[in-house]
Amino acid sequence: LLTRESLAGLVRAMTSSPMVETLDLSDNALTDDLAAKSLESLAGQRSRLVSLILAGNNLGGATGKMVLAALERNKALRHLDISSNPALAHWPTAEKDLERMVKSNQALAGLAASLVPPVALALLKTLVQLPGRMRALELTHVSLPPPAIEQMLVLMLAKQTMLTSLNLSHAYIEDRGAVKLARALQS
Repeated sequence: LLTRESLAGLVRAMTSSPMVETLDLSDNALTDDLAAKSLESLAGQRSRLVSLILAGNNLGGATGKMVLAALERNKALRHLDISSNPALAHWPTAEKDLERMVKSNQALAGLAASLVPPVALALLKTLVQLPGRMRALELTHVSLPPPAIEQMLVLMLAKQTMLTSLNLSHAYIEDRGAVKLARALQS
């Protein structure tokens, strides 16, 4: 597990290294107090990272907001994984922050997140407006109500869609939604 000092040192090394393109910090018990400032710097425009994996920590809204704001300026990052961070469920501005980041960051092609249903629905609505943006979408450990499934179907069936990877592991989808999704995938 990383301490604040070791994480800060790792971030300093990563921002100056042209070699490392993927950084996996999953399952390091990272919290807002421990990691927010370092992760903001890591996701910022000076970073050369292509993939940042923060899954399985306890990051909350403060870190989420900072990382997404930094990603608005980052032109290199293609994949962000913030899934399985239970504290993100208490992120009051998640809908606005995700929408702003998705619309402003043209480079991001893959997103993995575990979101509360209203935020998942808002994200899907944003992606429907930009069907050519996301190549990979992972909505894990989430409940997807019928309106979210409807938005997902619209996204998947859009002519300009670029979505080639959809991960719904540990997602709860009602039977009607699962049938609609299966039919869409068969067509």
